Amino acid sequence: MIRILSIVALVIITVASCTQPAKDNLEATEAQRVQRIHELADHLAIDTTNSVVTWIGSKPTGQHNGIIALDSGTVSIYQDTLVAAFIRINISSLQVMDIEDPDKNQKLKTHLLSDDFFHESAHPFASFEVTDISTYDSTLVASDQEQYPSEFAPAKLSEFMVASPTHIVSGNLTMRGTTKNISFPAKIERESKRYVIEAKFNIDRTDWKLSYNSEANVVDKAKDRFIYNTVNAGIYLEVPIEDK
Repeated sequence: MIRILSIVALVIITVASCTQPAKDNLEATEAQRVQRIHELADHLAIDTTNSVVTWIGSKPTGQHNGIIALDSGTVSIYQDTLVAAFIRINISSLQVMDIEDPDKNQKLKTHLLSDDFFHESAHPFASFEVTDISTYDSTLVASDQEQYPSEFAPAKLSEFMVASPTHIVSGNLTMRGTTKNISFPAKIERESKRYVIEAKFNIDRTDWKLSYNSEANVVDKAKDRFIYNTVNAGIYLEVPIEDK
């Protein structure tokens, strides 16, 4: 299996409740330096039509889920090893997938794009740039910790992460003008004419200043009105292999 990388990016939020912010997320740290790309590396374009970012936001009384499209993206491979990757995510393409009523669907989408969450008018794109990739090691994955109990608590990382991961990917995730480095398990498979890259992970939305109705508000917690800080995020990427 080729040592590749995976790419991910962002996420979103939607409504929740707790007593202590969840810690089963992969820790977000300060932005890291991007490694220099070898001059002989092959640069492959990501198929943005067949690639997607997914999100699940939770509150004590329910969940919402949706997708966000990629604007562009590339991966770089040198000697059958993934050495770099960058994706740009189009925040305005955000879709809510679980609400059938058009008016209610648009209402939630508008709120998510507003200054309460992504502030899309000021920050129309998010991005993820890989800083490191290594063979999967379960000891590098954050341990589960309990969420505030409710029927709709976010899935724990051990339950949500992709099955049979092959790599740990680290990279700088930028949303709403804030850049943090995250690491997550990913599964990378090479097929005859493409690479397929998939990852599922948890992030704390407040690390990127997406703090609307966060778990910090004790009063709202007591009334089950807050939104869980933890967002279940995912990425599915297809990277065509060019004939030489």
